[in-house]
Amino acid sequence: MHKTAYISRGESRVSGPKMAFARVGLAASFALGLLLRLPDLHAVLAGDLGSVKFIRGDYAVAEQLLQSALRSPSPSGAFLRIFANALWSEGRRSEAISVLRVSTLKDDVGSNASELALFDLGRMLIDEGRVAEGARAWGQAKAWRRLLYAGQLSANDAAWENAIAYLDEAWRLDEASAAYDLAWAFYYGRADPDSAAEILLRSIAAYPSSNRRADYLISLGFFLTESQEWAKAVSVYEELLSEGASNPQVSARAHVGLGVALAGEGTSLPEALREIAEGIALAPDAVEGYMAMADVLREQQMYDDADSWYAKAMDVAGDNPRPGIARGEAQIEAGNLSTAIEILHGTTSRFPGSGDAWYILAVAYSRLHAFEDATRAIDRALSLEGDNGMYWLLAGSISEGKGDRVAAIAAYKQVIIIDPNSRTAGDALARLQR
Repeated sequence: MHKTAYISRGESRVSGPKMAFARVGLAASFALGLLLRLPDLHAVLAGDLGSVKFIRGDYAVAEQLLQSALRSPSPSGAFLRIFANALWSEGRRSEAISVLRVSTLKDDVGSNASELALFDLGRMLIDEGRVAEGARAWGQAKAWRRLLYAGQLSANDAAWENAIAYLDEAWRLDEASAAYDLAWAFYYGRADPDSAAEILLRSIAAYPSSNRRADYLISLGFFLTESQEWAKAVSVYEELLSEGASNPQVSARAHVGLGVALAGEGTSLPEALREIAEGIALAPDAVEGYMAMADVLREQQMYDDADSWYAKAMDVAGDNPRPGIARGEAQIEAGNLSTAIEILHGTTSRFPGSGDAWYILAVAYSRLHAFEDATRAIDRALSLEGDNGMYWLLAGSISEGKGDRVAAIAAYKQVIIIDPNSRTAGDALARLQR
């Protein structure tokens, strides 16, 4: 039996280019040597590699084993996978990825060995920041649960493009599990309610008896409303209500959504308001109903009525600053700038971490030509969200109002950095730099 002589931990006594393989460590050499002799140890060695690799030993033997294995006319996929993980552990990342790509071609497509190699390849690519490539590898490995989990984590972190990459692959493998999360990722990440609606329509048709049907229909109605597909949204909400949702929260959301869609359709404002009121009655602690009522009335320029509903929304909003912000915006639209500033000061005091609250306060001050106050407000907003192009655009406008051309140009340049296609910022720069 071949015996390997172990030496104590410390620096290798062997150096030079010829020992390139030996630097992978004894873990790889020991594992690979056994793999060449005992193929049935593949799984055990793969699992134990992490602990074994810390052992240091005879690098000459390591080099011999590795070079012998690599001279094999057709190294197995399992050997290449273990070799790639050893390279990765030693920080030789690009080499590890290259070896794993070869490994994925060695085993039958769909085999357990092939899927393990693809899973490792996906993990390495993702760690290198190549999320879309990594997600595709996981998709080939049929790792839909891992894809779904990674997509949900990315969505929680608002890393929407990563979420879409993971969830799109998960959806291809298991539509029923991933459709809902993927649809919302498209909505939040790409402001694309049309694609979100298409995803849910496909899942509703494919799984008519899904236990998530009510969630699908509620969300579908919302996406259609956002796309101003009023008649389709009305039809979806009416379908859900006709099915008799057992959960009063779901029924409440359906009534509110139906009311908003009816108001958008413009057929009957009283009917729309009745539907929203019914939704509020079913869920009196939910902020959505009050906000919907206020928004519909505001759209009709019924600002006094809208204000009372925004105030009610603020009472039940908890830690949600949106009702206070919307109430302030409505007062700006109504021309009640002093009232708007009072409301928005209260909102920023209660929610000092809300960039949007400071932004709308800056809008109100700028309408009053109180540019110093507006500057202080927009600076607070930018301190919270420095990559928000809309905030920088307002900062530029405020600086122009103050007569500070240099600051205005700097602000508009920031907008272009964030959004190179911003016509407003581009036009402003062309005007100021003549």
